[in-house]
Amino acid sequence: MRHLAIVTGASSGLGLEIAAQLATKGEYIVVLACRSTEKARAAAETIIAAHPNDQKNLSHEKYMVTDIPCDLENFDSIRAFAAAVCVRFARVDLLVNNAGVVLRPEENIRKESPPPVSHMVAVNYLGPYLLTRLLETRLIEAKGRVVNVTSSGARWYNFAGGDIDRFFQDPSFATEGLTKLMVILHAFELQRRLGCHGVTAVAADPGYVHTNISRHYRGVVSGSFWRRLILRIQLLLWNSGLFISPPQDGATSILHAATVPWNADHDKGALRYYARGLFATRWMTWDQSRLAHQPILQVPLILGFFFPLGIIDWLLRLLSGGKLNSQTRAVAPPSAALDERTAQELWVKSAQLLGLPVDVQLPKEE
Repeated sequence: MRHLAIVTGASSGLGLEIAAQLATKGEYIVVLACRSTEKARAAAETIIAAHPNDQKNLSHEKYMVTDIPCDLENFDSIRAFAAAVCVRFARVDLLVNNAGVVLRPEENIRKESPPPVSHMVAVNYLGPYLLTRLLETRLIEAKGRVVNVTSSGARWYNFAGGDIDRFFQDPSFATEGLTKLMVILHAFELQRRLGCHGVTAVAADPGYVHTNISRHYRGVVSGSFWRRLILRIQLLLWNSGLFISPPQDGATSILHAATVPWNADHDKGALRYYARGLFATRWMTWDQSRLAHQPILQVPLILGFFFPLGIIDWLLRLLSGGKLNSQTRAVAPPSAALDERTAQELWVKSAQLLGLPVDVQLPKEE
């Protein structure tokens, strides 16, 4: 009997590769959670074409589900998707919350439809929170795994009083890095609340990966000179793919986090953050939150340290044929992600915004 896996943002980039590798294992029925059925079907055809020797495991209709759209910016779409999944499947063994977007400040405006949060908050955090909550009974039935895909940019952030409300209300405050920190807080609070029911939840960092997450970003027209310079360099690297890990490589840490036996890392505790290569070393895992309000230090560190480190991370694997820098392991998460009080506040506020019960919903007894 095959397990059921759901991968959001599966139409391209990292999500497409994660879905492909899960499907070709022959152990999963993979739901390609894309904004439209057309995108999901195109993704399935891409996977089939790229793996001609795995046709038995890639039966389009049987093993890759493409007819349930899921637009993470549209909460009605998420509710319809979750309802359809719960009707068709009795359990969800794996949920990979991968979808994400980066928008420039002028585009990251508050949505008109309720709840009126910014576009990045909806896609990167609140949409995945809603989807996970709506599937929690199926996850509990399967004793499933939830993987929230984050990024090293989350390490630059910390919190002060009132930041949770500001995160939901102020689009200029809710940056991409901050949404990725919220993703980790969500994973850890999910583990605290569902761990006793057999569900495991982790966060995973794929490193610097060439994806189209910034496809809607068309330059920066506001902000300081240094902020504009940093973002333009980031976009140049991401969009060109120069010296940046391809999705086939970046998916490795996510797949490890999704499939590693829970007891294999029992010495790491219950709150687990997975990273790979140099992103799993002290070069990257030191407490960077102290730099959150030090913009004068951020520019030289990003340009002179973090960018080169990300490039070296991939080049070491590439030039060694994967012999160097390939291990994925559980490492120290961003320090702000361990703030249990903030995680609880975020969970409660998210539930209230979405009209959900705060408490976990257990499966109904037969």
